[in-house]
Amino acid sequence: MVLSKEYLGIFKEKTKEIEEKTLYQLWKELRKFDNIDENKAVDILNEIAKRFLVREGSRDSYIFERILEKELKEDLEDEEIKSHIEWVIKFLKDVKMLEIKENVELNERKCKLGKMLLEKKKNLSEKNEMIEEIDRLHRTLHRFAEKVYRNIRNRDYVNAYHYYVRCLKASYGLISLLSVKNLKEYSQEAIRDGLTELLNRRKMWAIMRDVMELSMLSGRAFSIAIIDIDNFKKLNDENGHLVGDIVLREVAKEIEKNVRKSDYVFRYGGEEFLVLMPSTDLEEAVKVMEQVRQKIENKEIKCDKKVLRVSVSIGVCSDVYDGKKLIEDYIECADKKLYEAKRKGKNRVEY
Repeated sequence: MVLSKEYLGIFKEKTKEIEEKTLYQLWKELRKFDNIDENKAVDILNEIAKRFLVREGSRDSYIFERILEKELKEDLEDEEIKSHIEWVIKFLKDVKMLEIKENVELNERKCKLGKMLLEKKKNLSEKNEMIEEIDRLHRTLHRFAEKVYRNIRNRDYVNAYHYYVRCLKASYGLISLLSVKNLKEYSQEAIRDGLTELLNRRKMWAIMRDVMELSMLSGRAFSIAIIDIDNFKKLNDENGHLVGDIVLREVAKEIEKNVRKSDYVFRYGGEEFLVLMPSTDLEEAVKVMEQVRQKIENKEIKCDKKVLRVSVSIGVCSDVYDGKKLIEDYIECADKKLYEAKRKGKNRVEY
């Protein structure tokens, strides 16, 4: 179908709105025009979806090619991420050319990443939640990609575009998880705090930079939380530093126990802890921190013959990294929210 000048005008007029709407919402709007019946609206929508596939396929392939080029320049050793990016680039080139014959391996067990995951799962002595999640997301990606090709062959560009968007979302999620897995492995080498055995500040900056870059590439938010033990100075003064050390260790254990496997917990200084949450939006981060707060509030800490209870105040900051802000900006944001939690009465999460 070729769009007439009249319909091209509608398309251009709606371009900005389209990016904020689903194709179904746009179809409902097209039906409002007196001179467009329902069937014609479907045809127009199909043509718009076709143009979006070509446009976004071109844009996204450029983004992924830049990622791969950057990673290759840095001598990327992780074959998992590299092979996935190479697969996505081939897929995106097919999409922008509206290829009906796929140039990628659609069987998730036969592609390079799929083979690596199979081998990794065989070598694991026990079930690994993160590998299982990566495998699930990888299978989802291939399933959506297969539907994209099928719908392009059938010239059903509305459904092709629908699955294309879901495929890209799964792909960015996969990159996120692969990167987090490697960051977690990398962090095992980081020097830990002698008292709490948490990661210390020495490696914090490098890990935070990687998580922020991951956020920029994937378009997914990351979150930072700063946790402070309420009235800790008073507790130290009344009970002594040995009791204070026991409290710090027990609070540290409770934080690690109640965050996710993909999160990082650092001893930030004194009675403060910093939690870094990759690929986590504000709502999810607050939910995790609220659980941490409640668990600490309800925990009995045994110190010799005494049983102590403490509470914590938490400040949370979340954002999608745009390449402009500094690490210190995000820490300052979380710190301000922590101060707000203290000001409002302590033992609370502010965001």
